[in-house]
Amino acid sequence: MKISNILRLSLAALFMAVMLGGCGKNPFRPDYSLVPAPFDTTGTPRTQLSDGLVYYTIDPGYGPFKVVPNDATTGVQIQYTLRNKDGKILSSSFEKSSYGLPFVYNLSVNLSNTTSLVYTQGFREGVLGMRLGEKKVLIVPPDLGYAGSTASIANDTLYYDVQLVSF
Repeated sequence: MKISNILRLSLAALFMAVMLGGCGKNPFRPDYSLVPAPFDTTGTPRTQLSDGLVYYTIDPGYGPFKVVPNDATTGVQIQYTLRNKDGKILSSSFEKSSYGLPFVYNLSVNLSNTTSLVYTQGFREGVLGMRLGEKKVLIVPPDLGYAGSTASIANDTLYYDVQLVSF
């Protein structure tokens, strides 16, 4: 093997070592540094639906329009954070993108859509009726979450903080 090839391979290995571990951060682990604290439900009325979904309306939002099933073809835009009962973040639209900014998710509010990994049946149901700027805490029981799936959180109650950003 030529010296130049050995040098190239050594430099490539050094570069990978620095990129993957030299900074102390795992580049494959989500960066939740922009995620706000959980919404405070203290003093907020609790609503429980017959299917077990519980929600708190933190801020009622504004305007005459509410999210309805199959809301437009483009859906609505939301910010959310999904946590487990211990408060550990499982997913969030506030995760830093490669540009250092949080994502804004488009959501097509279709109650029959069961293909989404983030938007469970309970999540979609909880978003219905929201107004622009509205903030809610959704407590989704396993039956409206991932029950019956092979997900590690299949039997967990899920906690979502959700804000409707735009229609």
